[in-house]
Amino acid sequence: MSKVLGPLYKLLQKGVKYEWNDDCERAFIQVKRIMSSDVILVHYNPDLPVKLICDASSKGIAGVLVHIFENGEEKPICFVSRVLSPAEMNYSVIHKEALAIYWSIKKFSQYLLGRKSILETDHRPLIALFGEHKGIPQMGANRLQRWALFLSEYDYTIKYIKGSSNLADAFSRLPVDENDIKDETENFVNDYINLVSNCVPIDNDQIRIDTKKDKVLSKVLYYIKSGWLDNCDSLELKPYFVRKNELCIENGAIMWGYRIVIPEKFKIQLLTELHSTHMGMSKMKNLARGYFWWPNLDDEIEKFCKSCNVCMSNSINPKKCEVINWPETKEVFDRIHADFLGPIKGKQYLIVTDSFSKWPEVYEMAKLDSETTIEKLRDIFARFGIPKLLVSDNGRQFVSQEFANFCAVNKIKHVTSAPFHPATNGAAENAVKTFKYSLCKLLSDDKHKGCSLNTLINRFLFSYRNTPHWITNESPSYRMFNRKVRSRFDYLKETTLDCKPSRKPSGREVYFDVGEIVYARDYRNANRRVWQKCRVEEVLGCRNYIVKLENEDLIWRRHADQMIKTCEFNSGLEQGHVMNSDFEEINTKNELYKEPFYGRIEPYSSPIDCETNDKVMNPIESESGRILLKPVDVKGNEGPSKDLDCRIEKNIGCKNNEEMTTTSRPKRLIKPPDRLNL
Repeated sequence: MSKVLGPLYKLLQKGVKYEWNDDCERAFIQVKRIMSSDVILVHYNPDLPVKLICDASSKGIAGVLVHIFENGEEKPICFVSRVLSPAEMNYSVIHKEALAIYWSIKKFSQYLLGRKSILETDHRPLIALFGEHKGIPQMGANRLQRWALFLSEYDYTIKYIKGSSNLADAFSRLPVDENDIKDETENFVNDYINLVSNCVPIDNDQIRIDTKKDKVLSKVLYYIKSGWLDNCDSLELKPYFVRKNELCIENGAIMWGYRIVIPEKFKIQLLTELHSTHMGMSKMKNLARGYFWWPNLDDEIEKFCKSCNVCMSNSINPKKCEVINWPETKEVFDRIHADFLGPIKGKQYLIVTDSFSKWPEVYEMAKLDSETTIEKLRDIFARFGIPKLLVSDNGRQFVSQEFANFCAVNKIKHVTSAPFHPATNGAAENAVKTFKYSLCKLLSDDKHKGCSLNTLINRFLFSYRNTPHWITNESPSYRMFNRKVRSRFDYLKETTLDCKPSRKPSGREVYFDVGEIVYARDYRNANRRVWQKCRVEEVLGCRNYIVKLENEDLIWRRHADQMIKTCEFNSGLEQGHVMNSDFEEINTKNELYKEPFYGRIEPYSSPIDCETNDKVMNPIESESGRILLKPVDVKGNEGPSKDLDCRIEKNIGCKNNEEMTTTSRPKRLIKPPDRLNL
């Protein structure tokens, strides 16, 4: 062959003028005759291994079927090639190479079906797409999925070869010009694009036009048609580069699998359409994944939802923060927790527990006022000493000026929990729960029917105080008195079980900064609780914050569990409105507090005793949670029916400019005690 091709080789030498003469013509005709003779071609033999070599160019595709002999020599059985149709010429490089494999195997199916074969290509990405051990690509283009499904019925081993060793390369560059080529691969070329175009509020023509105008997508179009570079340093093109084998072009639009790649211009429009019914983030993501895609789509959906005032105002409570334990106390009565319980059998109880020893105290309360509460605490302090810290909720008994003076005189630091967040005072809440359930069980037991209520309470306290606590592993009485209190079980041999259950706290870890925009829970209407947009004014601790309403002159105290973060997103939505759960607009303008206010106050859930001049105020709780005080003369005569609106945290501020109709308990006098200290 080299001797016959001598005249043609001379034309390729450097410095030789290209001139096609008679010797070149004779050599060319003789080479074609030899290639089509039995010197080069061999007959198909089912006993010999068979190999199919495929290649594609910008104009055509080709395939060569060869036999592999025992000495390793390869001889062709048949050559096939054809030109590409106008639609196929617009394919990306990977699709043209895949088309060459699909068409060649279909041509030689009678030689390959039902036997093992070797498939060779010089396009490495096809090894991953059409590998014999690979499944059908989930995010591949629709035509690649169809071709992979077609190839799955053949038993082949795919291999990569260099382009210089590809026998089909010359035939793909000089394909046979067949007339009336039937493009069987384009029967369903527009299935996905037509389906998606009918489901989104944007026309396919708009997407095609703006794809070409888009700064990033225009480059992606070019790379899909002409081939991608080996490396990509551009951050804008990186998301497309990692999906280069799954991107294709249909009707001028870029497709990632069955999803349309959306230009930058239409992103806000599609997000608004997705969120038109205010569905959650997960549903929006699932719906979007069925139709379109762009980089960071999931993140933008989340930000869009968090920027919606309607959704944020009516959202559910966030996941609770991780529990932060109170500092461990070193001595008895370093810190105590107090709370009220009842009614049980028509009676109310004050429960106080010591954080160090877990020692509980239970007092029956004739009145739920500050004076009675102080008297019970005096009784406790007289026996166990004055505590350093007292933790309670925001009941009217604990936030009154009388109670504040009592704590100040005795140098007791008083800490209250955030409104409507009892978990802050968890020690007292647990003591209340334990006492309530145990007492209800004792009352239900027929063995205790003849016992009085006080007897049952004393039996419970005696048993609880002498039982080892699961946290300290010691009984409250032992930690309180540093000795074991004798019980009827002391007549028996004691057995102590060392039981330390494992605790794995879990919760939301979130912090807010001063000036941060958040949504805080609004408790002014108990039947319709919404979220209000606020700004963080002060950080009181790890979990407590002072927030100010954005559209009202109101200051609230909130726990982190009652606050959620928000995100800024240029959605073009109207701001400054709050929607309730029925999507009714709520007027957030505050008409009550027009004068300057100097305390950070929260309307408490219980009435507060307030004294002005020589008159004593009867507390009346309104529906909104504010305290309406009716002045009563000290001697028992009711004053003029003018209600006062008070907002109190530690100092009491009163206003006399609001007139409303209220009811109060008649002839109820609350006098401050003559002496508050011990």
